[in-house]
Amino acid sequence: MRRREGKRVSFHVQAAVDFSGKNLLCEVGNISTRGMFILSSERIPLNSVLDISILLSGDTSVSEVNLHGIVIRKESEGIAVLFTRTDLETFVFLKNIVAFNEDSSVQDQQSHFDDITV
Repeated sequence: MRRREGKRVSFHVQAAVDFSGKNLLCEVGNISTRGMFILSSERIPLNSVLDISILLSGDTSVSEVNLHGIVIRKESEGIAVLFTRTDLETFVFLKNIVAFNEDSSVQDQQSHFDDITV
């Protein structure tokens, strides 16, 4: 069994998932700098290559973070995704998300996106 590296935090936002010509709107369950768990009842095969857009909305703006990954585990609630490509800007964003949510008991993380720079 593969050991998880890095900290994973609860993070509930919408994500658009594209794979094999299909487009799905799902929810992120948790995230780290190396991967995420996507909640979905859709049967996405193991080893599927995914293009993922995390949809973020702040008080005054909406933005999108694009990620690329592969399905490394399937569960009844969804899939575990390992990021395969991450540019520096996206990595810094992910690192900030993890740091912000690590010790936070914030119920609605989305309301704090204006505090996180991309």
